Amino acid sequence: MADERLLRQLKGLKTPPGYDGETERMAQAMRLDLRMAVEQGDISLSGVHHMVSRCSACGDKTGCHRWLATRSGVAPAPYDHCVNAKFLAALRDKGTSRRR
Repeated sequence: MADERLLRQLKGLKTPPGYDGETERMAQAMRLDLRMAVEQGDISLSGVHHMVSRCSACGDKTGCHRWLATRSGVAPAPYDHCVNAKFLAALRDKGTSRRR
């Protein structure tokens, strides 16, 4: 199954030290599905890896975690200081990787 293979690839991404899933959590807060986005060609697997790398190097993890912890409902936009804000907004604007 292509879907299972893709899921294994996403789960198999090597994550940098200090990374705690913030990219995926930010996407989920916006109701975006990164797996679906890769599957539909909205972003490449290497693009997701690039987002994870940028996130792991971010200097505002405290602000990010606070924002994620206080979210209720669907976030229309990512955290203001998110290093991946433009990538997440582009996925949101495509609308094809929305979770139902």
